[in-house]
Amino acid sequence: MELAKLVSRFPRTQMAIHAGMKIADATVLTDNSRPEKQAITVCRVPLGNAALYDRRTDGGSVLVAIVDWLEIVSPVAS
Repeated sequence: MELAKLVSRFPRTQMAIHAGMKIADATVLTDNSRPEKQAITVCRVPLGNAALYDRRTDGGSVLVAIVDWLEIVSPVAS
C-alpha cells in the first residue's frame, strides 16, 4: 500500500481508537514508532473516566508527536 494512502487513513483510525475506548473496560495506549530500545512506550492507561497513568502528567518529558496523538485519541478531558 502506498504511504500516502496509509497517512490518509490516520485520522479515521484515530477516531476509531477514541470511540472504541469509550466501550472498552480498559485500554493501554502505547507508541510503537520509536527505536527498539524505546519501543512500546506506554503513553496512557485509562480505566473508565479515570487515567491510571498518563505520560503527559507524570513529570517527564514527552515527545510532541506523542502529545499530539494522545490529544486526538485520548484527550485529558476524556
